[in-house]
This record gives sequence, C-alpha cells and structure tokens, in this order.
Amino acid sequence: MQKKCRRCGDTFTVKTHEDYCPECEKVMTPPEAGYSKEITCEACGETFIHRKDKPTGRWPKYCPECLPKYSKVPKKKEETVQTIAEKIVKAIEEPEVKVTPKKEDVINHPSHYTRGNIEVIDFIEDQQLPYHLGNVIKYIARAGHKGDKLEDLKKARWYLDRYINEVMPHE
Repeated sequence: MQKKCRRCGDTFTVKTHEDYCPECEKVMTPPEAGYSKEITCEACGETFIHRKDKPTGRWPKYCPECLPKYSKVPKKKEETVQTIAEKIVKAIEEPEVKVTPKKEDVINHPSHYTRGNIEVIDFIEDQQLPYHLGNVIKYIARAGHKGDKLEDLKKARWYLDRYINEVMPHE
C-alpha cells in the first residue's frame, strides 16, 4: 500500500503502519534512543539500569528483585490439605485486621485501562500502533467501564474511519 510521508510529503510503500518514509524515519528516530535508562524502583527506592532491545513499550516500575513481588501475574502454587489447614488455623488464631483498599491511581494506572493482564497503553506501544488506531483500541477496551459504552464505541469508529480515510489513496 502507498502512503504519504507525514514529514516530507513523499509517497512510499508501507510495510506495516509507518507514518514516515524510510529517510524521514531515520531522522525522526535518533540512534540508540531509549535503549537503556536509569530507573528508581517504586517499591524499594533503589536505582537500576534497564536495557531494551527495542525503544518501545513502557519502562518497568520495579527493579528485578521487587518485580516478582509486585507482578500482576500470580504465581501458581498447589495447595495441599496441610497448607489449607494451616491457613484456617492462622485465620482463627489471628485477630481480624481491617485492610484499607489501595487508592486508585487515576493518572498512571486508571482502572478503566487496567482490567486485563496488561494495560491498554502497553499493548498499543508493543504493537507500535499509530495515533488513530491506538485510540480505536483505547475506546474499545474501555467501552462501558468509563462512561457510556455506546459513546466510546462511536468514538472508536470515528478514529477508525478517520484513519481509513488517511491511508486510502485519494482519487
């Protein structure tokens, strides 16, 4: 499929969903951009250097030591009759403790984008989707979980129609 470069205006053949011709892509992507970064772990406060093969996706929030403790994917553990009995005894012996639920982080991790195993933005970045298609995914994923479901689906359709009109050759 042919597409017009958003930077120079030249027409080029699209391999996946590029917005820039190969020459402009080189200019728009500095060499070694985003491949390593010094990060402070949100759990323990230690700084560590994280390296990536590609400059896409989010940077981790936790150091390698804390990651298993705070990972969203639970570790599978077979429970034996003994471990179940130990839990029951422990629950009976220990006084009830009130747990206050963690306050939702509406800026960094809003609940309407964190319902599955991965956040919507992580999927969009991993797939390297352009702006319009990223919004299509965003509105479909959150439909019915933030505001009106039909309104979100109409917004997704609006972005998809706009993207289709952008990539279609003008006759």
